[in-house]
Amino acid sequence: MNNLLWDLVAVTTTSWAADADSGVVWAGEFDGRRGVRLVQDCRDATTVWFETGDITLRFDAHLFGRTDDVDLQRRFLKFNHKSWPVAVSFDRREDVYLTGRIPAAAVDADMLGVIVGAIHDGVERLFPHCLAAARRGRETSR
Repeated sequence: MNNLLWDLVAVTTTSWAADADSGVVWAGEFDGRRGVRLVQDCRDATTVWFETGDITLRFDAHLFGRTDDVDLQRRFLKFNHKSWPVAVSFDRREDVYLTGRIPAAAVDADMLGVIVGAIHDGVERLFPHCLAAARRGRETSR
């Protein structure tokens, strides 16, 4: 673990949580990762997790459960083509995440803001489509 990077993430995210206007309602550590919880318009909140490696900062946020909707998966591919520094990815259970990785040397407080802002924006743009796909799937399974 990169202790300097960990300290930067901890100090920055703690300052966001202390600022009532930041939209961050929690910052803390869990299972060796640093997290921030963001207020969203399309859903209650999103938690962004940071992992500080020796050479990179990795980050992720859960977007939605597994979906087999082909139109939604196309939307994810289009999002990935245009988005930075986050992209849609899937875990072993095929749950949908927004993820990314940045070189440690490129990370400062401003870059952390870019990362969190990109995840917030990605959730706002994609989550409503995930809900619509889930509703379509439920209607066709009746």
